[in-house]
Amino acid sequence: MSAAVVVLNQLELPQKGAVASLVQSRTLIDSARANVEKNREWVEFTTTQMNLAKKALKEAMIEFEKFKYLETQEIQEKLKLQKLADEKELDEIAGQAFFRNKEVS
Repeated sequence: MSAAVVVLNQLELPQKGAVASLVQSRTLIDSARANVEKNREWVEFTTTQMNLAKKALKEAMIEFEKFKYLETQEIQEKLKLQKLADEKELDEIAGQAFFRNKEVS
């Protein structure tokens, strides 16, 4: 885009000829400059939008990692509780078996 600005700045208006030719050249140069400015604004806008999207993606990834961590913690807690329940059940079964064997003897 900067190359287009350089080319526009190097253009010279006609020194001889009809006024209509001068006006036409001036109009074309002004139109090209306006087009370059419009494109510069568009590039700036899309760059801003891209940066906002990157920021939103980063925040979403952080939230995802938090969720994944909390889910892992929840699973580990459930496994711990299940292990305790299994140990308690095994202790009860072992106690019943012990007393049954003691009564039989």
